[in-house]
Amino acid sequence: MAEISLDSISALRRTGDDRFVSVNKPFWMANSSKAMAYGGCAMVLAINAAAQTVDDRAKNIYSVLGSFLGPTMTDKPVELHVQNLRETRTFSTRFVVASQDGRACLSATVDYIIDSSPEAAKVVPDFSSEAPRVTHPSALLPEREGITRRVEEGRLSAGLAKAFFSTFSPILQLVPASRAAPEGMFAQTLNSLDSKAATTQDGLKLSDRRSYLWYTAPPTMTTGVRGDVLYAPTQATATAMLYCFLLDGATGFTALGHSKQPLQAASAASSLDFAYRIHGPPLEAAKWYLKELGAEVAASERTYVEAKLWEEGTGRLAATLTEATVLRAAKPRAPKL
Repeated sequence: MAEISLDSISALRRTGDDRFVSVNKPFWMANSSKAMAYGGCAMVLAINAAAQTVDDRAKNIYSVLGSFLGPTMTDKPVELHVQNLRETRTFSTRFVVASQDGRACLSATVDYIIDSSPEAAKVVPDFSSEAPRVTHPSALLPEREGITRRVEEGRLSAGLAKAFFSTFSPILQLVPASRAAPEGMFAQTLNSLDSKAATTQDGLKLSDRRSYLWYTAPPTMTTGVRGDVLYAPTQATATAMLYCFLLDGATGFTALGHSKQPLQAASAASSLDFAYRIHGPPLEAAKWYLKELGAEVAASERTYVEAKLWEEGTGRLAATLTEATVLRAAKPRAPKL
């Protein structure tokens, strides 16, 4: 697999008026089929395509609402068509369709808003619910290093570690500093690869179970134009794209994992639609953020999952990504004669 970075995921070339194509093909990560790409790739590309058509740098992304219309495949690039739905002094709204060979795989509405004035907080409400209390990232090892340490200390089998690195390698490359808070379900079950491991949340209702990951942006995220390649126009856009990708991670199998079922229990675990919102000023590349992941309801082979992003230090709720997913049960294998 080629090296994964926000640059490699998001890079575009212009093919016409408000039309773009991805420089690279989207990649596989944790899907049941190796031919299907990770959905976060199309989400990032849609945001970058929309951003290329917004000229006002005083506006920043506050909302991305989208639907997955079909699988994104790993064997071809993604084409994107942007429509300008609204352009006012306060808002810019773009509608993006991502497709491959004429087949739509994602549609998204990307909304920008003008920066708020500092005086506004003195007049209108400015508050947040409180962040969960988990181990601070300064007391944790990077995820790859922490898993390797557990193997060396005999607390984790080498086989499970190898499976984890193979399945989730792209996200470890994208944010090598990521740290799994030990209080979370996925930290204790290795993203459900060790699904039967005892956890500190086994006594909780399924809807109360949570997983936690600390993230900070990689030190370099290219912005602007390099030759004919288009990256995020601003650092704020790049950071918004990064955290959309990260918040989307594992949503498809959160309900499965928090139920302590192995990933193989589902024949399909895919996103149906999503709502990504930034609840304040632009996200900052240099800051640490805590991702909190929980499944609120599961029924009729569908789930509703909430991913919250908490700002380290202030404890404010900085962003959310809510998602509806399909979770189809795997067919039982026929007994061998």
